[in-house]
Amino acid sequence: MLSDFIWKHNGCWDKILSLSFGPHINFFFSALESLNHQITEERAKLEKGLQEMGKYAFTMEHRIFRLHYNSGSLKHEGGCNLFFSDNYTSKGWLYFQGSVYLGSTTEQTWQESRQYCQKRGADLTIISSVQEQTFVATSFTERRWIGLTASQSREWIWVDGSQLNTRFTQFWDSGEPNNKHNDEFCVETNYNGDTWNDEGCYEKRLCICQKRMTF
Repeated sequence: MLSDFIWKHNGCWDKILSLSFGPHINFFFSALESLNHQITEERAKLEKGLQEMGKYAFTMEHRIFRLHYNSGSLKHEGGCNLFFSDNYTSKGWLYFQGSVYLGSTTEQTWQESRQYCQKRGADLTIISSVQEQTFVATSFTERRWIGLTASQSREWIWVDGSQLNTRFTQFWDSGEPNNKHNDEFCVETNYNGDTWNDEGCYEKRLCICQKRMTF
């Protein structure tokens, strides 16, 4: 039996295949290599397709939320704007999903901007959802510092010490982050607020402060 032959010859597959396929052995190996190549290509196409589907879904979620927000249906969270009107919104803060946000009016370095926020009991904003990114982009124009910086090893860390969720790398502008001058360790929003850019922390920008509310 073939199984006995395999066992007695300690897995000498080359001899077995030679006996089985004779002069066609090279064709057999060539066919296997071709099949393996095809499988590898198909797997790469599937992985790329899944990535594109994820990116498309992410973009659609962003656009749908923007439409709802612009229509006004998400601007008032169960009257919370009214609840905080005396303490914050009357002073220029905007309420959204448990936090209030303030845009500065003076351009400063990233560190100076953070100090500006901290003096007001807040910190530079941490963006943790598609909805929050849309809110920020809709509410604050011009280039503004947010609470994201890079370590020396180029790991992106928020001001609360948490790492940037890979899902939100979709918000980087095309070609960013590029560390163009080898000193771009801080992150700003671009003019329309929709995308992010890494920039030198010494540059002067407006900023977005965020204070999480406790009930």
